[in-house]
Amino acid sequence: MPNWSFNTVAIRGAKNEVINFLNEGLKRTHGRKKSFSPIAENASTAEIKEKLDKYGLSLRSWLPMPRTFIQWDTTNSMKNFDWWLQDTKRVSLSWKEIQEQLEELQKQYGEEYQKYCDGYNKAKQHQLKKYGVAGWYDYNCMTLGTKWNSRIESWSFQNENEDEFLITFYCETAWSLPDRWVCKMQDLHPNLHFGCFATEESYAYLGFMDGHDGMKWVETMNTAKWEIYSETYNDLSDETFGHFIDYMNDCYEPA
Repeated sequence: MPNWSFNTVAIRGAKNEVINFLNEGLKRTHGRKKSFSPIAENASTAEIKEKLDKYGLSLRSWLPMPRTFIQWDTTNSMKNFDWWLQDTKRVSLSWKEIQEQLEELQKQYGEEYQKYCDGYNKAKQHQLKKYGVAGWYDYNCMTLGTKWNSRIESWSFQNENEDEFLITFYCETAWSLPDRWVCKMQDLHPNLHFGCFATEESYAYLGFMDGHDGMKWVETMNTAKWEIYSETYNDLSDETFGHFIDYMNDCYEPA
């Protein structure tokens, strides 16, 4: 199992700009539903939270994965004939039985399997040429900064001023924080300010990053050297989270 990163992402800006950002993600994931309606520009905090709780969002709500990575799993090696039969055709034979009947099965499915191989190779070449990576794993690492997409689990409001509206959401990611996603959102939404506070379950890191400067303020924790135990680590986490919120409120400047 991977180590999990526990992340609080903050978005600050004028209220209407924040709502526009939220609606962008909502429309991309739920806009085709007849029951869907975006957040109104003059919505109250309670109304915004109600919408966010009603419609699930993930990091990919703002950065959808291209269809080619969904259709073709080029992250993993192209499967051999035996596994292709079992997985794709649901041939209910044991591996030994497939080996014994391999020649007959190749006559039955060989042409179709060759089409699969050709499609796999073409998809891989297309992905490399258009996106610079092959497979969902590398694409996620490149665009999210983490192995898998992450569901947004909860939202909260730290500041409800119309001109400086600050909201946060919590999500968990595998192996690392979603730093590439935060930086990409910052590039796409220059009128907003993004940041991320992150801790890791094995105490590998604790700290926060600024959307303008990537990983600048994330500190790596050497637990063997510092002998950080859970109670001390939790105290540090609480203190650092407080600094993070102050910073996002423009009250604190990291050393």
